Parts: sequence; structure tokens; C-alpha cells
Amino acid sequence: MIRCEGYECDARPRGARCFSEGYILMMATRYLLGRAFFVVASCALLVVGCSDAPIDEPVSPNQQCAGSAGPDDLDTDGDGAPDDCDNCPYIANTDQADGDFDGVGDRCDDDRDGDGIDNEIDNCPDIYNPDQRDSDRDGVGDVCERCPDGEDLRDSDGDGIADCFDNCPSVANPDQIDTDGDGVGDACDNCIPVPNAGQADRSGDGIGDACIPTAQRVFDPEEASIADIHRTILAKKMTCEAIVDAHLQRIARYDLDVSEGAPINAFVMFNESVREQARALDAQFAETNSLVGPLHCVPIGVKTNFDSSDTTTTNGSLALVGTRAPDDGFALAQMRERGALLVGTTGMDEFAGGVHGIGGRHGKTGNAYNTATNSGGSSAGSGAAVAAGFLVGATGTDNCGSLSIPAAYHGLVTMRSTHELVSVDGIFPSNPLDVVAGPLARSVRDMAVLLDAMAAANPGDARQNHPRWARPDSYTDHLNPNGLRGRRIGILRRLSAETDDWYRDPFEGGDAATHRTWTRAIEDMRRLGAEVVENVRLPEFLPSRYGAGFVVHVDAYLKGVDSPVKNFAQICEEERFSKSTYSSVEACMERNESGYAYPNGSLDKGRNAYAFNRAHVTHVMDLLDLDALVYPADATGAAHRFAAQPNCLATSASGLPAVVVPVGESTGRVKLPIGMMIMGREFDEPSLIEMVYAFEQGTGWRRPPQLHAASEPEDVPRLDLQAANDLRLALAEAAFEQVLAGQNKFDLYPERFRQIAREVLQEAGAVHLLGPAE
Repeated sequence: MIRCEGYECDARPRGARCFSEGYILMMATRYLLGRAFFVVASCALLVVGCSDAPIDEPVSPNQQCAGSAGPDDLDTDGDGAPDDCDNCPYIANTDQADGDFDGVGDRCDDDRDGDGIDNEIDNCPDIYNPDQRDSDRDGVGDVCERCPDGEDLRDSDGDGIADCFDNCPSVANPDQIDTDGDGVGDACDNCIPVPNAGQADRSGDGIGDACIPTAQRVFDPEEASIADIHRTILAKKMTCEAIVDAHLQRIARYDLDVSEGAPINAFVMFNESVREQARALDAQFAETNSLVGPLHCVPIGVKTNFDSSDTTTTNGSLALVGTRAPDDGFALAQMRERGALLVGTTGMDEFAGGVHGIGGRHGKTGNAYNTATNSGGSSAGSGAAVAAGFLVGATGTDNCGSLSIPAAYHGLVTMRSTHELVSVDGIFPSNPLDVVAGPLARSVRDMAVLLDAMAAANPGDARQNHPRWARPDSYTDHLNPNGLRGRRIGILRRLSAETDDWYRDPFEGGDAATHRTWTRAIEDMRRLGAEVVENVRLPEFLPSRYGAGFVVHVDAYLKGVDSPVKNFAQICEEERFSKSTYSSVEACMERNESGYAYPNGSLDKGRNAYAFNRAHVTHVMDLLDLDALVYPADATGAAHRFAAQPNCLATSASGLPAVVVPVGESTGRVKLPIGMMIMGREFDEPSLIEMVYAFEQGTGWRRPPQLHAASEPEDVPRLDLQAANDLRLALAEAAFEQVLAGQNKFDLYPERFRQIAREVLQEAGAVHLLGPAE
């Protein structure tokens, strides 16, 4: 029997592997350290090895071994790597590639991608794909096929190039010229010199928005940027008050329109002083002829768990209607100090419990691209409002997916920053172990400007006392169009070795067309200068999430605000929470009692687990010399009716930063955005911004949604903010009483909510939102 450190092959410790003749016998446990050694058995040509890295822990490709063999070193395969360093000593493998990071070189590994399927029968042997999905049944797995739908057999334009390889499948273009490199051939590109894969053309004149010179653009709130607003004001073409009114009238026309489906319903409450505040900015500009700051007159919204002196803080629940803080929360105060104008608060999943935008304080938020599909959550209203052009930017919070999913589903950019970067002072409490606050915007530039304001040091926030807390003078200094050049990007294929739950495999869930989108996005990163490292895994990642201190933190928060409820127990007693939040008063009270019996929850255990995860991810990135990890924001790709598979654990349970950017669109009549996450090292948001900005500028995937309205702009009454607030509350109460108080929140499906909204709008006399009688 062959032995390694005293273990027999058929009684090996966890993690050990035995290989037949010509293979390495890996007998290392997760914690075995020490120099690798090799023994040649006298009775057989068999090599035994004990690695200095744990089995299945990602290790360096050992490129330092190549060419390092000295005259006295044994180099059996003659590849320049000494046997005591070579991960495949009997077969020449100068690149030392180890795709599944098990310490066995690919040249002598019968399962190169580590998905449990031998190379000989694996339909994609180099990429982790245990489900072996093969949509067109051609023997090539979807994850590694350019044409997973079988489009390699179709040539619609007859130019000799299969549709899935053709950069313009509707127009014959055998030369495949693509001047701007955005993947859209010149033969059908509506803006040939500028990357615009999304082909946005709001005017419908055949000239892409990307090709309209800045000087010729007419101000339009639909896709207005911060720079557009400032350019308009500085040129004295519009006042700040007029700009705010343009956004308010867009909200009045579209947000609650039910003429063709459920409403978007992004808002909870409007700031009734916003016009007055805009006039004050106009007065300052008239006096100084300069902007107050980098957010001068930028219409923003905040999730309804943010404190504001102008609006209530409800955390998405009717139980907290009327709750007012004495002042702005820290992040909002920083934005207003720089000139931002708060339009209002936005809808969220009640008590931040979900990713579907359903809550007692507003009802249901619909996806701006198709209100019959999921808006994402819990920062649903912020995502929908920014995508629909109701706001230029908005804030959200994220415990796991609450920023990334609304961004991905709405073609937006967001930053789920390092856990300690942004102060959460003045935000309704949720799990302090993983909660972050961040911005949502339509462009990387606008997101960076918003992050500049939010990521300020708050002396009163103890969690910012991190020894490595750091930020640049301005995140906008890192808007580098060449930010992907020379970067090493790892494609994260597996998150944990513990189970086979869907969220362990970030790329499993999308259909064939979605896999093609992800493949193209990775190719775009290569095209833009990144070196891609395929098949990265985080095998030691601890996937459990931990709660901590929610009840006692809520009680502490309520002591500092003016609220009709004084503590968590009273929230239970009032019974104004949705059934999906707590099934009964008794269940709510049990949560209250357990919160006081264990006031810190699993705080210490969770903190230790998350610190381990942060160290583990950083360790893997160090070993592979990676600048970032890339994976889908949602494993299914675009929004569906209710289904969601957010890939949020890697960031949530490590506290490391990640940015989301649109990378493509779904197929079908209504094309829905698909987003990817790029995850980095702690406090390295600047590098993430460089990479995502380069991707955005080199691809141009942003395409605004096509909103539906029953009325023309001139037929829409000027938005009365006080009346609008009364209407929003009436809508919330109707949805609560008819569905949420006694049924599952998914019973508030889009058609049901549309019916409720029609009844409320008719009673309020808002006929311009109804469309034809039904």
C-alpha cells in the first residue's frame, strides 16, 4: 500500500486524492503545511506527493517552477520545472496550468475543471459546469459555446456567417467590419464611431444617442446626467426649478400609469419643499454665478429607510407611517450639502426582507422595462425611479442583493462598497454585520460623483474606525477609459465546497441566450485589455449569513425619532405589518422576546466568519494575482416574473466591495437588462471604478426603457406634491388591506396590483393615468 505522511490511500484524510500510474497522489489536508516532497516507489512507476497547499484550495499556477530546474534538480519530464515543484512531473507542462486548483496540473488531471465529471465525457472540460446543460444538444455545453442555441446552423442574412457569430445578422456583411468594437457591425450600427452595443435611439431617427454631440442635446430628464444638468444651468438655458419640475412631471405622467399594465410605483412619499429648495439654489446661482457643489440641482431619491428632515422613515412598513427623524441621515446630509435635491423616498421590500419590491408602505414596485417582471429589491423603488428617468440618482441599502439586483434588472450601475466605507448613521437598522449604503445611477461617472458624497468619514460612526479605511480625494479621478488594460480578472465559477445550492455556482441558472451574453461580456473584457483567468473557485468560503441585534437596534433607533410606535413590541401589537414579514402577532412578539434574550444575536460568530471569508477571498486573489473577480449579479440573468437568484453572498458575507454594470440584454419582445458584478479588495473601490468605467465606455450597453402613458405631456396636471402623498398612502393601504395583511406577498401579483391601483386612481380622479375603460 502506498503511504503519504502515514496515511494509506484507502484510509486517507479529508481532501486526499489517489491517482494511478503517472499521476500525483495528493494527500494534504486543509491545514497541512510544509515543503512538497516526492517519493518514487521501487515497485512501480508511481509518484506520491504531498502539497504545501490544501486540496482544492486555489493555488498559484506555479509559473515560478518553469525554467527553474538547476543541474542537480530532478526534472523527469524535461519541462524545465523541477519535480519537487512541478504539479505534473511526468508530463511536460511548462505553463503549470491547474484549472480546478487541486494542485494537479491540467495535463495529468482527469477532471480539469473540478466539476466531478471526467474530461472524456465532460461537454465543457475546462469550465466548471456540473449541470452539463447543452441546449442545442450538439455535445458542447452552454457555458463554453458561442452558439448555445444552435444558431450556428442559421444564417438569416445569407452572408455565409452564422447568426451567433455575425455582428449584424439582419444585414449581409461578410467583411464583419466593426469600427468601434462594440460587437455591432457597421452595417447595422446606428452610431459607428462610438461603442453603443445597446443601440439606444430615443428619437427613433436612426441616429444613436451616442452620436449626438453634447452641444446639440436638448435637456431631457429621461437620461439626463449630472453633467447635462450642470451644463444646462451654466448655459442659463433652464433654472434649477424648471429642471426639478421636468422630473416631477415625468413622474406624474408615468409612475402610476396603469393603461397597459401594472404601474411602476417607485415612490413612497415626496418632499413637499423640493420646489422651494430648487428656487433657493437658483437664487444662490444668480448671486454667485457658480454651482453650490458637485451635486448642484441633481434630483435624487432615498430609500424609505433613510432619515430625512423632509420625509418619513418607514422601512417599507405601514407600521411606521408618520415616523420622522429630527434631521437628515449622514449620507443624505453629505449629498444635500453638495447641492443635491431630495425629490422623495422610494419603495422597498418591507423591513428589507426580500428582492421583489413588495411592502406595506407602497404596495408593489414594477420593473421599469416591463412592470410584469420583478423590479428587484429591496432597493426596488430607487432602481426603478433612476432607470425610468424620474431621478438622476438614488440611494439604497444592501444586506444581500438589495443594491445589486435592482441595478442589474434596470441596466444601472451601483457600488456595494467595502462594509466599513459608507456610514449608515441615520438609516433604519438592519443586520449591522453586512448592511451597506450605496448609490444607484445610469452611468459610472454619476455613480462616482454620488459615492464621493456618500463615502465621507463620519466621526460619530464607530464602524468606520477600520485601520485601513481609505478613499481617494475623488472617485471621479479614476474614470479611466483604459482601466481594464493589464488587469487580471478571475471568473468565479464556484463559491463554496459545502453544498450544491444554486448560489454556490454563480453561472448556473441562466438559459442559453444568457450564457451567450455572459460569454460575450468576458470576451469584451479581454478585448479591452484584461487578462482573464478562468474557473476560479473559493472553496473555503463560509456561505452562512448571520443576524445580529436587530430588535434592540430598532428600539434604540425609535427612541431618537418621532414615531407613533415606541419600540419593536408595539410594532407587533399594532399589527400593521404584512403577513409575509411576520405570520402573526405571536410570531412578531417571539422575535421581540428572542431579540432581548439574545441582544447581540450571532454577532461574534458572524463577525469571525465574515472576517475569515474576507481573508479567504483576498488569499485566493493574491495567489492568482487577480485584480478582481467577475460573476453574474443574478444567476438567471434578466428579471423574471418572481424568480430571482442573486449572487450576493460573496460580497455580503465578506464585506468586500463589488460594482454592477450592464453587460447585455435578454431576448424576446421586451429586452431586459442583464448585469455583471466585479468584486475587488477591501477599500479598492477606485480600481473597480476604473475597470467598470472602461467596460462601460468600451461597450455602451445602457438602453432606456420604453415607458407607457395614457396621456400626452400637455394633458398631465402639474404634480401637487401634498395630494400625491395622500394618493400614495391610499394606494398602500388598499394593497395592504386587500392582500398583504392576510396573504402571501406574491399574491400581490402585477395584474392584481394593477386592479387595486385602478380603483384608487379612479376614486382620486386621476383619469389621465387610467387609459381606456376596462
